[in-house]
Amino acid sequence: MNKLFMFAGVFCLCVSLFAADKGMSFENFADIRSWKAADSAPRPVQVDSAYGKGLLVSQPGSVSRSYKFRAGARKNWQDKFNGLSFKVKGDGSANWGVITVGTGAWSYSYFFPVDNRDFREYRVHFSDFQVANSSNGKPLNSPGALSVGGFELLRFGDRWKITHNNQRIARFTYTVADVRLINDAVPELKIGKYSHPSYKKQFEALKKGEKFNILCLGDSITAGTALKQPDSARYAAVLQKNLRAALKNRQISVVSKGVGGARLFDTLNWMKRDLSGTPPHLITLMIGYNNKSVAQPPEVFKQQLLMWVDRVIAHTEGKSAIILIPTLPGQEHRFAMQDDFAQAVREVAKERNLLCCPVDQAFKALGRDKISEYMADFAHPNAAGHRLFAKTLGDFIISQVR
Repeated sequence: MNKLFMFAGVFCLCVSLFAADKGMSFENFADIRSWKAADSAPRPVQVDSAYGKGLLVSQPGSVSRSYKFRAGARKNWQDKFNGLSFKVKGDGSANWGVITVGTGAWSYSYFFPVDNRDFREYRVHFSDFQVANSSNGKPLNSPGALSVGGFELLRFGDRWKITHNNQRIARFTYTVADVRLINDAVPELKIGKYSHPSYKKQFEALKKGEKFNILCLGDSITAGTALKQPDSARYAAVLQKNLRAALKNRQISVVSKGVGGARLFDTLNWMKRDLSGTPPHLITLMIGYNNKSVAQPPEVFKQQLLMWVDRVIAHTEGKSAIILIPTLPGQEHRFAMQDDFAQAVREVAKERNLLCCPVDQAFKALGRDKISEYMADFAHPNAAGHRLFAKTLGDFIISQVR
């Protein structure tokens, strides 16, 4: 009898574990009539897969569906589930797909590679979904933010048609299937486990003339929008030239991954893509103009920047140093408009004990009239402006090395 009870107990445990692993179906694509295409995407196509019906998604562009549930149907979901699982079959390209959940104002995204030609399962903890708009600075399922019970939207794809340095994204496809709510997801990032590296130790390679990689992240200013020859004139390219000459080190590499139109939450979403591969020795970030353009409150901007810093440290496991650059001023009415964002950047740098390079002050020092000589328009520096940016940042880095 005892053996029978023991067997029954083990059987029940196995069933329970299997049920937890399988989760609860959220979308099986059995009927895709409610799915809508946007941002010039082709209409979604229903396909057969090893996991039942699937959805063939084509990016650039997006496809989405809205959900309405009766009262009580989602009772205690916040306590029952901690993540989302889904299956993806890529097209073998180097592109990245994206899944978004939530509502219009409270949406959260997760990016995934589509280089696989066989189905791959993703089991994503809610903490690994990133805020996907400028009004939201709170993590999914956290106090004061949207919980899983409030999901009204499921979307694949996004609005982006350009990538690093404003290069066009070629059309690519992937198939998704079997979207489920799960309760055994494990966070990818271990926030708080790693510390920011010592700048002194990090810059030792520059002193010794060793290989040193710098990654410049940001928006259209970093991308070099409005420059006639952006590949050679953007501040990242000029910075590489200046540093190599000043430090007599040909192994210094400075790479730009700026994207025109990017906001701070975009850099959060793109982190896995932008930081894939070996972590760079140094990462710089200058962003904020587009956040200001959509009237994002400075306190939300600051909250998202704190999240960005903590996630970079976790993603690189403390291998990449960070230099923050306050949001640059623009011309005329934009000369002082970004000042509160610039101050927020300085506050984050101080709170996280990070270096903050005052490139914004170099532009401010020009004054409202003379700054026009360094600008191509209200937002974007011209070639002279990029040279000023690169010189200020380069001198700042060199001052840390010597």
